[in-house]
Amino acid sequence: MRRQNKIIKTFYTILILMTVIFASASCTQPQNAEKVVKGFFKEFETSNFDQMKQYCTDSFVKDYFHDGDVYSIKNATLKKCDKYQKPSDYADNLECYYVTVSGEITDNSSLDKDSNEYSFFIVLENNDNCEWKIQNFYSGL
Repeated sequence: MRRQNKIIKTFYTILILMTVIFASASCTQPQNAEKVVKGFFKEFETSNFDQMKQYCTDSFVKDYFHDGDVYSIKNATLKKCDKYQKPSDYADNLECYYVTVSGEITDNSSLDKDSNEYSFFIVLENNDNCEWKIQNFYSGL
């Protein structure tokens, strides 16, 4: 009987260890951050703001999503997306992209109204669920 209990305890210990190992291993291959940027702008082409939110942190949604625009842009088509070397003081779970978009801006936008092309940095964060989410837009890093 003791031998049987020992075997059962060993089995459960191995099962728990395997669960922990596989759970942590799933984080070693997070989704591609560039795909998040491209997915976000695919929805932005048609001003699909509700679908765009899935690609963003909650704080980004709160700070940048307004009634009918994001970052003073009504719609945007991604023209160029380049991974950018993030500043050395940025955390390991962040990635930066420099994007160029064409789109329509709001009347009160600080962006150049004589242009329909805009470039800026996007910072993404890899969260606890191993998901890349857009954390911020910057005009300069």
